[in-house]
This record gives sequence, structure tokens and C-alpha cells, in this order.
Amino acid sequence: MTVTYRNGISILELLIYGPGLPLANFIAYRHGFQWTGGWLFLIFFSIMRIVGASSQLALMGGFNLRVEETYVVCSQVAPSFLISASIGLTGRANQKTRTPLSSLLFRGVGLINLSGVVLGIVGGAIQSSSSSITTVQPETKAGVLIFLASRAGTCALLILTLLNTFRHGLGERKLLYAVAFAAPFILVRLVYSILGSFRGRRWSIATGSVTVFLVMAVLEEIIVIVVLLGTGLALMRKDNNSTQDDGSNRDVGLANLRA
Repeated sequence: MTVTYRNGISILELLIYGPGLPLANFIAYRHGFQWTGGWLFLIFFSIMRIVGASSQLALMGGFNLRVEETYVVCSQVAPSFLISASIGLTGRANQKTRTPLSSLLFRGVGLINLSGVVLGIVGGAIQSSSSSITTVQPETKAGVLIFLASRAGTCALLILTLLNTFRHGLGERKLLYAVAFAAPFILVRLVYSILGSFRGRRWSIATGSVTVFLVMAVLEEIIVIVVLLGTGLALMRKDNNSTQDDGSNRDVGLANLRA
């Protein structure tokens, strides 16, 4: 059984997201498992990537329709969780500004992204069970375009929140900087999905150029997940230091009262 170039990429993903999943769980636990917080979607993304990579490696033993279907669906849907994470993390920072944007804006963009997830799952299931795995279904194409629209909405919300933060000097700037840094890499990943949906075989996730897949999809996702998880850890340290400082201030205040 020969390990191919594509198998090596799947092994790389397991090496990254295997440790990344418990770390994402830990960060989400410390920050809170709220749907609107963003951290929960990093868990979902890591799970999708682990399942997708495992499915691709399982195909080394021979073609299996269900395994191929799982691999295709995971590959098409996983990027949406990075968009959802960006929406949630931007919304978290937005709530800590003096004049936050309406939460309905974030929920609206999130619902648009969710509709793309549904179409991506349906399209991936139909595509993997069709006679030609390279034939992209209309549902998949529609889902990719919806992801692009939700990405545009996410960037607009990010810019507005950044302007609001700068205007008032409040908010979690470090978190917003991380989301802004990740934005171009997510965009490249979406461009790859668009090319795969509308430009044919060369850009196909399942049968296209493996090097293009590595450069435009896998590495982008790894960079984004590393940046966001690293920021989550940094914010945890900041929160702990703030808590310790608050405790010290209370102790000093009590001591002054007793004196």
C-alpha cells in the first residue's frame, strides 16, 4: 500500500487538528460554549477536518461510496465553520464596544452562511453518489456563492467593528486583529472552492491538482486555525491577569478599610 501525495496531506491534517481539537475544546470551555462566541465553531471545524482526512486515508484500502461521500462533504463544508468563527469572534468584540452594532446583523450573516452549509452537504452527497465524482452539482455551486456572500458580510461587520473600536478606544482589539489577519487566507480558500465549482477538473478537491489543493486550501486553513487558537490562548492569559489584578485591588481596598 503506497502512501501518495494526497495521503501525505491527510496525515499532515491529522497531525495538526488531532492536537488542535482538544485545544479548541479547552479554549471554548474557558471562554464559554456560546453559539455566538465563535470558539465553538473551531471545534466543529477541527472535527470536520479530522473526519475528512481519516476518510481520505481510508480510501487507501479501496473505493467506498460512503467514505468518498464523507470526504467530499467534509471538504466542501468545513470552510464555512471558519466563516462562522469569524462572525462569532467579531460579534464578541463588538459587544465590548461603547456603541455595539445590532446583534441582528451578525445573526443575519450567520444564517446566510448556514444556508450555504445545507446546500454544500446536499450537493456533496449528490456529487459523491453520481456517476462522475468530478461533476459539480448546482447545490454545491449555490452553496459556494452563498459562502462568498456571507464572507463579504463578515468582512463588512469586521471593518465596522474595527472603526467603532478605534473611535472609542475599547473592545478586544487583539481578537479583531486576529480575525482581520485570517481574512485573506479564508478568502483564498473560498476562491479555491469557487474555481473547483466553476472551472472544472484541475481545481477539483477530489481529483484536481494536489499541489494547488495544498497551497490554496490546506495551508490556508492551518494558518487560520493556528492564529485563532493562539489568540484564544492569549486572551485567556489576559483574562486571568485581569482577574488577579481585580483580586489584588479588592484586597488593597479591604486593607485600607480596616486601617
